[in-house]
Amino acid sequence: MSKVLDQIRKLPWVGHVDDERESGSSIIVTLANDYDFADDPGCGVCGFENVKAALHGTRKSAVEKKNDTTPVIAVSVDALTAFADNHAARVAQAYRAHTGKDMDAGAAYAIAEAFAPLFFAAKAS
Repeated sequence: MSKVLDQIRKLPWVGHVDDERESGSSIIVTLANDYDFADDPGCGVCGFENVKAALHGTRKSAVEKKNDTTPVIAVSVDALTAFADNHAARVAQAYRAHTGKDMDAGAAYAIAEAFAPLFFAAKAS
């Protein structure tokens, strides 16, 4: 094992290093989930021909933290609860219409509660 490859493995932005040179390939570096190679946005895996290139290609300036573009939607617990309260009966009615069987009120409420965040996310977009 190369001491330099061990140093690369310890970098916080590196997820995995696989030395495939003995089989004729290269040193494969996979970055941690939150990182991409700066010269190839969207790519977190790169092959390097030698240890020097791998060290150069994994320096801090060669990688960048991904931007989190997930929108944050603030919804109060009261709004989520009110949604579940108002829609549990509709869930039970729909279940009865499709199966001909009654649904437990607690199960209907749980389903309505689970769908509440989806409703607010759709409403916000």
